[in-house]
Amino acid sequence: MRIAALALAALLSVSTAALAQAPPGRAPDETTRAAARQLGERLNFTGQAQSIVGSLRNQLAVTFARASGKTPEEAGRGVDEIIMPDCAAAVPELVTLIVDAWASTFSAEEMRELQRFYATPVGGKLQRNGPAMGQLVGAASLTLMQGVLQRSLQAHDAELRARGLKN
Repeated sequence: MRIAALALAALLSVSTAALAQAPPGRAPDETTRAAARQLGERLNFTGQAQSIVGSLRNQLAVTFARASGKTPEEAGRGVDEIIMPDCAAAVPELVTLIVDAWASTFSAEEMRELQRFYATPVGGKLQRNGPAMGQLVGAASLTLMQGVLQRSLQAHDAELRARGLKN
């Protein structure tokens, strides 16, 4: 039961972060959904959904390894063999969620404008390089914040201990 709770916590950490970034929108209609699906072909919404499942897989493997005492590789094999088939089967539902997010944020005309933009050389360059830029910024941000956290923990060690937040 503890492992299931930890796995659910891993899932919630992924979805809570996504919800915190979600823009407010309007209820999508079929016209905007159709435009979003067309844009999704260009922007690879299926690949984005598969990436979400992959991120969840990695978090689950770490969570199960910590909870079970297994190595990350052993836990990862278990996750891959037992849980991931169900998660992979949910990719179409994730694509629908992505389509609806776009359709509730942009009008059909705005998505057609985005299609035209991504058809330009600059739009193509953004599309090709956007994921790598995101990874670069993400990795650099993580490195930066790890240093900030380490310095902050050292600087505030006594206060953290006094409040019972650190042993």
